[in-house]
Amino acid sequence: MRNKGRKIKRYKGSFDTRSFRRRRIIRWVVILLVLFAASYFLAPPILDAGSRLWYSVIRGQDIDGDQSQSQSQPLPASDSQSAVEVTPSPEPTPEPTEKGDWRQVSLGELATPEQAAQTASQLASEGVKYAVVTLKDSTGTVAYASQVPAAAGGISASPIDAAAAAKALSDAGITPVACLWGYQDPIAARTDRTMAVSYGAEEGVLWLDNAADAGGNPWLNPYSEAANQYLEDLALEAVSMGYEQVVFCGFHFPLVNSLSSASFGETGGKGQAQILSENIQRLEQALAAKDAECWFQYSAAAVLGEDLRPAGVAVSGLGMERLVVQLPADTADPAATLAACAQAVPDTQLVYRVSAAPDEALRQAADQAGYLGAVIG
Repeated sequence: MRNKGRKIKRYKGSFDTRSFRRRRIIRWVVILLVLFAASYFLAPPILDAGSRLWYSVIRGQDIDGDQSQSQSQPLPASDSQSAVEVTPSPEPTPEPTEKGDWRQVSLGELATPEQAAQTASQLASEGVKYAVVTLKDSTGTVAYASQVPAAAGGISASPIDAAAAAKALSDAGITPVACLWGYQDPIAARTDRTMAVSYGAEEGVLWLDNAADAGGNPWLNPYSEAANQYLEDLALEAVSMGYEQVVFCGFHFPLVNSLSSASFGETGGKGQAQILSENIQRLEQALAAKDAECWFQYSAAAVLGEDLRPAGVAVSGLGMERLVVQLPADTADPAATLAACAQAVPDTQLVYRVSAAPDEALRQAADQAGYLGAVIG
């Protein structure tokens, strides 16, 4: 018989030595490192070429030509959904009112548009920065043909063109400022008694700040929503006519020694200071929404707490943002008085009102105390 050939079996373990395994591991490590290095250096050019091909061929755009524009223009809606949303920077804090002289302008100087233009030119030549025009005075008379319904009974018999006056001042580089008397308004109080302070419990009877035969007058009620809305409407109307700032005078309770006979209706438990503070904030917010500034004028004695009749407390605690300090002509030491008022309201913008132009010494003292200027007249 022919012997069959023997089959040789080879076992894996015969070649799987420790040195062989080590070489195989090293070989794979080298291969992985080479692949990693190749992908690191080759991937960006490949992706960039792909992007260029997409924009130039598929979408018909020149990526190099559009690159500078893409830095200043937002992405299309379809491409910007995955972009990180950038929170816009907060609006810068408005600069405080510019320093400079304020001048009270009489209505006679603004009787016609031509006179208003002449007055504005004269004020500009004198370096006046702000012109204050009283659009509603302490008698309740409204100096222009107001469209506010509650003002109908108080419109002057010879109204001025308030919008033309504001434009003339603005064209001359002067900021128009409207002055409105607040609660000291006998005309509106008599026209609509629901807005007025009442006498005791007698419904419909007006409280007067003096005896009727001695010229006593009624006042608007600081707690009355209708009265406050009337003042707000007048202020916004002034802004719509071109007045960039509004000064409220007479924005206080009646200046009498006793209010025991006065009835203010439903007060909600709020004292004089609280309701005035809330009404001040209301007007400030309403005017700020129209990019206009709101000022409140009080006597130096009221600011320092020497006269508590306006608010029941020192008005320095009412929290107004801008304050006009009225300086009496007989003030013994005006510079010291202005400095004390400034210290009482350290976070408030300030101007002061005097009847005549202050001398240089007072100007310098007021400037050092932080006042932005003097309202003259």
